Parts: sequence; C-alpha cells; structure tokens
Amino acid sequence: MPVFSNIDGEESASVTFTVAAISLTRNSSAELQEILCLGDPEVASSLGLARVVNTAPASTMAGLVVRVASGPSSLADFAVRAVLPSTATDNPVTMPSTQSVQVKNSTIGDLLASVQQNSTVWAVQADGRVRAQNSTIGDLLASVQQNSTVWQTQAAVRTSSGGGVEGSTTAPAVGVIGLHTRQVFPTMQSTTISITSTHSTAIYSIVSSVAALRHKVYAYFVGSTHTNPSTLIFCSSLSNSGLDHWHVNFGSGSSGITGANMALTPPGFIFGGVTANALNIKIEGGSSVTATCVARVSLGWFDEA
Repeated sequence: MPVFSNIDGEESASVTFTVAAISLTRNSSAELQEILCLGDPEVASSLGLARVVNTAPASTMAGLVVRVASGPSSLADFAVRAVLPSTATDNPVTMPSTQSVQVKNSTIGDLLASVQQNSTVWAVQADGRVRAQNSTIGDLLASVQQNSTVWQTQAAVRTSSGGGVEGSTTAPAVGVIGLHTRQVFPTMQSTTISITSTHSTAIYSIVSSVAALRHKVYAYFVGSTHTNPSTLIFCSSLSNSGLDHWHVNFGSGSSGITGANMALTPPGFIFGGVTANALNIKIEGGSSVTATCVARVSLGWFDEA
C-alpha cells in the first residue's frame, strides 16, 4: 500500500515550502512521487480540482468537463451505444395486466400467424393492430405462431357491452351484439322442356344425377292444351318403384290450357329428390286415354346434401 508523505524544499537554512508526495516501491526501493492534481486556472479554490474516485461522486464534487473535439454536427456524427443488462433479471420490465397491447406493422403481410384454440387451427392475418381483451386469461387461450416462434395469447372476444363477437351455443339475448352474417345459398338453376307422351309408362329425365346430392325444387310450372284428364308426376327413379315426389293434374275437358305453378324462396323447397338420382317426370292417364299429351314443364332447383 502507498504511504503518503511530503517533499521539503530549502532555499536557505530553514524549510520554506513543502510538496505533497506519496511513497511507492519501485525495484524493491521506496521512492517518493509527487502528488499531482488538475487545477482550475479560472477558480482560485480547491473546489476547482479534478478528483478520481472509486464511487459515484457527490453532487457538490467538482468534475472534469470534456467535450467532443470540433463538436458533432448531427446525431450520426456522435453515435452512442447503451450498454444494457444481459438478462431480463438485470433489467425487469413489467406491464399491468389491465393494459391493452397493440401491435403495429407496416403492411398486412408483415404479420402472419396461425391461431389454435383447443384442437382447431385457423390461419389468420393480422391487419397491423391486434388487441386481446376478456374477463379472465383462462376464458380463451390460444397458441399463436409467427415464423418459428410460438406464443400463448388470448383471443379478442368481448362481452355484449364491448361491441365484439360473443360466442355461445344458445340463441343470443336481446341486446347482445353479434357478428352479422349472410346465408350463402347453393347455385340456383332452372330449365324448361316440352314432353310428348302417349300416357304410356315412359319416363323422361329433366335433371341429371349428382353424386351425394339431392335435387331440391323451389319453383315449377306445368301447362298443357290436352283436354283429357292427365297426371304429370315428378319422380326420382327410372322404374315404377314408387319414388314419386309431386304430381299435377291437368285436362280442360274442352279447348284451352290447364296447368299449375308454385314457387318458394330458397333455401325453402317444394320437394326434393333422392340423393344421387336424376329428377324425372312421367305422364299418366286413364286406361281409355290414348290421345297424345303435349306438356310444357319448367322448374327451378338447387343441389344440396
């Protein structure tokens, strides 16, 4: 350890001044080293001296003033890097549980994720702002993955007072705000044909069969100038096995046109055929009816399981 001492100077027989010194061991010999301080030429006070200390200086302690040579003209000329703690424990940051978190990004493609609730997985795309709000964190937990990183998160479901979507297995109460949806119908189709029948067992196909689907008729028109009583039957079989669905009677008894028509608004339908069967028609008459019957048939339908 160094031992502080003084150096005496003499201009005559007596000591006229003293120089502060410290004793250091060099090459196994004790030598005195003058103690040097940086003084302030503008202040004639000991407060203008710079000190080197091993603890944080007091607010009243004088320090060494420095400046960057020539001074930076912009922030880029004087880059400063903060030395941050290496672990989260060194620099803990917390957010109150009641705060909302908002994620912003430049484009909609910058934030892609897949969301899983229980065993169901959806592919979702965030629009740059994601908010999670619910009564408790355990109400709706999901796993969100972006690239190779997976987080546990809470989906954005709010109660009726919050204006969000509220999921339920029962009909919502009056005043509950829900998601407005529009029912998507199957493709609506229509056709019209002219049938010439001699009241035989002949069956005429109107709509071909579709695998795993039924033809559901929501509108039809049948008309004929035939005067003898006749019955037009819609059926789903090319045989007389009893797969008849709907019939219409016509026969004016004299000159004129007879027939029938009906229409419902889809997805309602008047009658439906048999799954994976064509929709057909046949015209029946009494045993004494031999005259040829000409009938016009028009219908609208859609295919559904």
